[in-house]
Amino acid sequence: MKRANENPDTAVAPRKFIKQNREELESADAATLVEKLVSLTDQLNEANEMVRTWKDRLVLARLQVLQKDKELKDILKERSDAYYSRGGTNPAERDQLLDPLYYEIYTAMKEKIGRREKEITELKEAVKALEAGKDCKILYQFLESKNNLVKKLPEYEKNIRKISYLENRISIGHNAICAIKKEKKDYAHEISERDSKIAELEKELYHYRHSVFEEVASEHTELDQEEDPKSDVTTEKQELKLEEKKQLVADTVEEGGNVVALDNEKV
Repeated sequence: MKRANENPDTAVAPRKFIKQNREELESADAATLVEKLVSLTDQLNEANEMVRTWKDRLVLARLQVLQKDKELKDILKERSDAYYSRGGTNPAERDQLLDPLYYEIYTAMKEKIGRREKEITELKEAVKALEAGKDCKILYQFLESKNNLVKKLPEYEKNIRKISYLENRISIGHNAICAIKKEKKDYAHEISERDSKIAELEKELYHYRHSVFEEVASEHTELDQEEDPKSDVTTEKQELKLEEKKQLVADTVEEGGNVVALDNEKV
């Protein structure tokens, strides 16, 4: 069987072998015999090579025959399956499957599907080649790190919620501390106002005591002068005592004022 793509001009033509006569060989000299032996050896090698070539072609032709036979059987089986599997349809539709034109369209579609499958296979191989590249490995590492981050995302969100809760509590505590400080400032201001009022009252008390002492001293002086005009020494002693008492009261008032000032500084 001749191959479809085989050129008949390039086919190896069988070589004609020259028959040798026994008498000629016996009458020939040694040099002629050697030349003939060499030529016969070459012819034998060429014959063996030709036999191997034709055997290879025969095996290849048999394989092609088997392949075509298998394709034919598959096509017949598909046609039979398509014909007999649609028993519930109309006879016209079943007969359409046996139409050569319809079957040619079916075969063309099948070849088109085969080409598409071949393209898909080539694309898959290209994808595998790209997957084995450096960029694809980097992409896989990036996707792996992304998946790890996505897995850790709920934990991060939980920590963020805890941090926001703690910040809220801290802000509430800060506001409470500010309110307490403000109350303390109000208390300190109130205490300072009260201390100032106490100081004013002590001053008024001092002036009142001083006026009372002066009145008492003047009354005693008048009484002493009326009773004993000659007791000047006693009067002087009493005046000294009154001055000492006044000085003592003044020192007491000054000490009280210093205490108030110190309290104000502490506050």
